[in-house]
Amino acid sequence: MSLLRGMGLAALLFACGCGGAGGGSFSTSGGSSGGTSPGGGSNPNPTGVNLNFAIAGFGGAQQATLLKRNMPATEQGSAAVANSSSSNRLLTRAELEGKDMPLELLEQEAVRLRAVAGPASEAGPIRPKFQEIPEGGTVNFFIVTSGLTVTCQKMHADNETIHSSIFAEVVGGNPVIDKAKALDMAGAFDTNNPFNPGLGIYDQGRDLFGSEWTSGGGRDGDAKINLVFLSPTSIGGANFFGFFRPTDEYSKAQFSTSNEGEIVYLNASKTVGDGFDVLGTIAHEFEHLIAYNTKLVHQGAFDGTQENAGIDEGKAVLAEDLLGYGLTASGGGSGFVFRVCQGFLANPSRVGLFTFDGGNDCYGRGYTLMRYIVDRFGLPAFQAYAKTSGVGLAQLNASFGGFAPLFGDWQMALLASPLAGPVPATLKFGPSFNPSGTYNIRGLGVGTLNGVTPSQTVTPPTGVQAANLPAWAIGTVVYRNGTGGTLNLNLQGDSTIGGGVLLENPQGTFNGVR
Repeated sequence: MSLLRGMGLAALLFACGCGGAGGGSFSTSGGSSGGTSPGGGSNPNPTGVNLNFAIAGFGGAQQATLLKRNMPATEQGSAAVANSSSSNRLLTRAELEGKDMPLELLEQEAVRLRAVAGPASEAGPIRPKFQEIPEGGTVNFFIVTSGLTVTCQKMHADNETIHSSIFAEVVGGNPVIDKAKALDMAGAFDTNNPFNPGLGIYDQGRDLFGSEWTSGGGRDGDAKINLVFLSPTSIGGANFFGFFRPTDEYSKAQFSTSNEGEIVYLNASKTVGDGFDVLGTIAHEFEHLIAYNTKLVHQGAFDGTQENAGIDEGKAVLAEDLLGYGLTASGGGSGFVFRVCQGFLANPSRVGLFTFDGGNDCYGRGYTLMRYIVDRFGLPAFQAYAKTSGVGLAQLNASFGGFAPLFGDWQMALLASPLAGPVPATLKFGPSFNPSGTYNIRGLGVGTLNGVTPSQTVTPPTGVQAANLPAWAIGTVVYRNGTGGTLNLNLQGDSTIGGGVLLENPQGTFNGVR
C-alpha cells in the first residue's frame, strides 16, 4: 500500500479527499516566507513555511480543523522547542497503574549501565540458576523499586511448566501466592492465554515482537522466563502492577544489584479474580524484555541500541491490546489502556512522539500510532517492523518509506476516523479503536473517549496560526460558525512545519482533506 505523500516537509498537504457537494471548495498555497505575516506578526523563521488554505462558502453547518505538525529531521529537533510544553506533567504510570520502573530509577540505572564493562570481560560461562531450583527452594531478589532484598520461593517443580519459572515472595513464613495460582499464571503464559485463546502469552508475544535472549539460556543460563510475584510493599506500592528491569540482563560483576536473569516482577495482590490486570502486565513487560534483546542485547553481543522509550511503550501497550487486554477485552476493557488514550487525546501537543517523561499521555501517544500501523498495513507489516534491530525515527523511516507522511496520516486519522461519510481507508483505524468510541471498562463502567481536544476553537473563524510545537507533535485548531464566505487560514512556522485541513459538512460528516 502506498503512503500518501504531499509536497515535501516544507509544504506537506494532504491530497486524499476533496470538497463534497455543498461543502465549499478548497484552495491551498504554501512556501517560504519572510518578513511580516498577513496577521501583522513576524514569521519565526525567514526561511520557514507560510501555508495558506482558502475554503469557499464556509457556512454555519460546517466545521474545519487545522492540523499543524512539527516534523524535524531528528527525533528531538530543537531542544528548546522539544521541551517547550513539558512542564504540565500528567500522572505517571506508577501513580496510575504502574507497569514500568519509575522514570527516575530507569534514568539512574541507565547512567550506571553506560559505565559498565562489556559482557566479554566477565569471567567464566553463564550457569543455570533459577530453573534448577527445586519446588520449595528459595532465592533472594533485589527489588529496585523498593530498595529491598526479598526471599522468594519456587512454587512448582520444573516439569510442571514449559516457558516460565514462578517465584513468590515469602511473607510471614508463607508465599504471597499459592501453588494453584502460580500454575494458573504459568498456564496463561505457557500454553493458553485465557483472553486470547489458542497459545500462551509467551508464544503470542514472540510471534509479534521477536525473541528474548535465548542463546545459551540468556543471562541466567535457563530456557525459561522468571515471573516473580511480590507483596505490594516490596514491589513499591499497592497500585504498582509490575515491571521489567533492563539491568538484570547484565552480570553482577558489571552491575552489583543485578538479579542476573530474564525476569518480570509482578504485584501478587493483582492476581485476584480472573487475573486480567496481572496477565495484561505480563504481556506488556514481556514485550520490553523481548525488545531489549531485539534492539540492544542481540543474543548476548550487547552491540545494539535501546529503543526510543516513547516508541517502545507504545509497542508494549499494543502488546496488551493484541493479546486480549485492550479496550474491547472479554469481560470489560483495560482501565489502563483507556486512561492513557484519554490522556493523550486530551493533550496531544504536550510533548512529541519521541519524548518520554513518564506521563500517561506518552503511553497513549505511542500506542495509537502502533495501533494505526497495524490497522493500516496489517499485522505482518507491523511484525516485520517490530522485529528489526533498528530503533526510533530511523527505523520508522526505513520500514515505511519515510515516516513524515505516515505521521501526518496517523494524526489525521485521529480526527477523521470517528466521522460519518466517505472517510478514506488510509484515514481510519480498525474496529478495535475509535478516538471517540464508547467502551465497557473494568472498574470504570461505560467510558467514552472524547477525541482530540483542540488547542483552540475559533468562532467566528479568522486569524493566522503560528506552529510552535515540540518535535514530532501536533496541534489542532477548530473553526466553526462560518457565515458563508471564504475561510482563509494561514499557518506559519519554520521549515519543519506541515499542515492540513479537515472539512466536515455538516459537522460530524467527512467532506474532504487538504
